[in-house]
Amino acid sequence: MAPEQFKNAKEADARCDIFAMGKLVLELHKIEILPGIIGVDDLPGDLRFIAEKCIKRNPEERYQSAGDLQDNYLDLLRKDQKTKSSEQFLSMIEKQAASGAVTSDKETSALLRVLSSMNDDEIYESLPKIETPVIAKMEKLNRGELTKLVEKYVDHVSSTNWPFSATDKIGDLLMEIIQAVDSPTIHAACIRGLHDVGFDHNRWHVMGLFGSALNYISKNHIVSVPEVIKMYKDGKIKNLKDSKSYVNMSDLDKRVKEIIK
Repeated sequence: MAPEQFKNAKEADARCDIFAMGKLVLELHKIEILPGIIGVDDLPGDLRFIAEKCIKRNPEERYQSAGDLQDNYLDLLRKDQKTKSSEQFLSMIEKQAASGAVTSDKETSALLRVLSSMNDDEIYESLPKIETPVIAKMEKLNRGELTKLVEKYVDHVSSTNWPFSATDKIGDLLMEIIQAVDSPTIHAACIRGLHDVGFDHNRWHVMGLFGSALNYISKNHIVSVPEVIKMYKDGKIKNLKDSKSYVNMSDLDKRVKEIIK
């Protein structure tokens, strides 16, 4: 019972129920409650904060509504889920490193699901840890999901300012993905990323990779060329005309060559 309710039941309001909820959390976690002593030290950090706020002696210091308590608790659940996803990802990566690759379809699909559940920053940190043979396998198992993942990564790296050390790593990863997959949509997304990161940062290494990627699809994946041209026409690859210095014109698809000339 909340202290103010014990003193005068007429003063009871919703905050008394919140106090009772905090006590219930302690009891569910089998924490002994002695008279005048509330044992919360054994609770996990965020749950401890919630429980302590529920059982403040002064009702003004508690959650003021069940809605406030619910919002805080749902935030905790989402954080726990994200932590579990990160732990699951790290476990998979360790297994991949030990064996040389994720070999089973089940493990590869699970890894793709975990990556797809991450936010932009987590994908940026995690995607470079995936071996390119695994990315190729992801495409075979679920091209649509991999396409969404790569496009999300490209959108993030294209809209952020990076130091040169980061731009080069981004460029290298995008080129590796281009060479690992067959999807015209993924090729075009990665080429857009090379274009944006290279030209926006005036980074010669990445602009060179942009040119190499154009030559690569011209020679090895001609069906991807129309996707790149469409991005140019849609204004998503604005510097295609200015990329003559970064391509080998003799190996370039004639449709792209016409634009660059």
